[in-house]
Amino acid sequence: MKRYVACVIGCVLLGSSASAAPTSADECVGAKLPASLGVIDQMASNSLDLTKSRAITQLFLGSPKALAKLQPSLTQAGYKVSLDPAGGRLIAAKDEVVTSDWVKSVIPQMCNAAARNAVEYDGWDVDVAADHISSN
Repeated sequence: MKRYVACVIGCVLLGSSASAAPTSADECVGAKLPASLGVIDQMASNSLDLTKSRAITQLFLGSPKALAKLQPSLTQAGYKVSLDPAGGRLIAAKDEVVTSDWVKSVIPQMCNAAARNAVEYDGWDVDVAADHISSN
């Protein structure tokens, strides 16, 4: 299954460093937005249909208590949420049309939600397996 991953902290795919997590919503947006827009560019360069709805996931890391506080707002936003308290992570899944406008809207929302709840927004990924592109 081929997936494009828009993670910044410690993400080998996008060549970022394993530096400390951003500490504010603005730092998070500054770190995540360029890489996320790069994923959209990569999808476009592979001739993927950017008007097609795809499965995306958002990943948050933190204490079980803080992640539990975040869960209701993501559920209310239409995400199917899976909380792994033992692993300290929350995964939110939803089908979306993934475009640069979507990225510019969602990244600040996710970074702000993370900052409000004292968790780390680790990034998002998109499933392109149904597009039947071959791996390089």
